[in-house]
Amino acid sequence: MTYDVSFSIDQGESFQKLAKGLSTENYQLTFPDTPSEHCLLRVSAMLGDMIYKIADTSEFILAAAPELAPAPIANYVDPQVKYINIPGLRINSESGLPVWFKADNQAATAEKLIWQLSKVPFLGTAESFGQETGILASGEIDKTGGEFSLDLKALCEELSKTDAERGAGKPFLPKQSIYELYLRAVPLDGKGQCIGDPGRGLYFLYGETDIVSNLQSASSNEFQHRT
Repeated sequence: MTYDVSFSIDQGESFQKLAKGLSTENYQLTFPDTPSEHCLLRVSAMLGDMIYKIADTSEFILAAAPELAPAPIANYVDPQVKYINIPGLRINSESGLPVWFKADNQAATAEKLIWQLSKVPFLGTAESFGQETGILASGEIDKTGGEFSLDLKALCEELSKTDAERGAGKPFLPKQSIYELYLRAVPLDGKGQCIGDPGRGLYFLYGETDIVSNLQSASSNEFQHRT
């Protein structure tokens, strides 16, 4: 026994053959390119040239193939993104996505540009560079500056683990709903010394939002009553 597969776009009024004389249990079909709304597949069990049994599928729609999305561009940053550097900057951790920053390097003689993240304020002087405590992580970025990202969520989760889980040499950061953090970019010369003062960096908060909806306090009731 062999099998023939036919295809209809008019609710079974007419069929066109897609495959003939199949003997395997599985078969990959290639449908026509034209989208249709009243399609059927028919499988005919054949004994020689005679039809033994017929089975039809339920009616279905043949839709156009979706357009493939273009491959993502590595390290792409939306040109409409605006960077801000203001006191009291707060970054919500809810999305869990890496956070993008931008570094400006105006030291023409710099051999390297690094970023440093701290849980305490930087002293910001050349004499204190390399001696400051509280630095949680650091890394190198292009010496000309530009955009770079930090996975703050993963970093905070890693540093809040126990000593055994955290790994030797890594600082400890107590788990909190809101973290006070300081970030700076520092240009270095060929000897690894900072060029000029390294700066006190950008202060920001990172963590969960504390906005409460439908909040009605006694003070607001009093205000409404007075008005």
